Amino acid sequence: MKKQNIFIFSLLILGLLFSATMGFKFNLTNGFELKDWWISIPLQIFDFAGQSSNELALNSQLIGYVFYLIFGLVSLKTRNIQSNTSKFLLAAFFVLVGLVFISDFYSFYLDINREFRGRHFGVGLLVFLLGLGIHFDFQKLRSGASIDSK
Repeated sequence: MKKQNIFIFSLLILGLLFSATMGFKFNLTNGFELKDWWISIPLQIFDFAGQSSNELALNSQLIGYVFYLIFGLVSLKTRNIQSNTSKFLLAAFFVLVGLVFISDFYSFYLDINREFRGRHFGVGLLVFLLGLGIHFDFQKLRSGASIDSK
């Protein structure tokens, strides 16, 4: 595996670690206040609470999604997107990452204004699986094994 592939794959692993498996909880109401550390095993594919939940602290999952975003941007820049599968996976990948960014920044806004009631949106494992599909689809394209039409 080339250094570039190792770097790109490590971005995916870091994204999974920080978005779905470990992190910290905090509040921004009175400045930055660290509440607790968390480790989540087994991993959840989808975690959503639209308005409120029992989790009344923000979490650091956004760090993992920054790694995912870097993975997506590096993949776009360094690889040729030819197959329909790659295009679909990248579109789904960026839509989910974008939704998490919007959701988390809105949660930060609510917490700063003392209105946060536990809303959250997490799809770290799903984004990891999409990223894995993107990574291996690009590997197939490079070896000439893809059967998708251009």
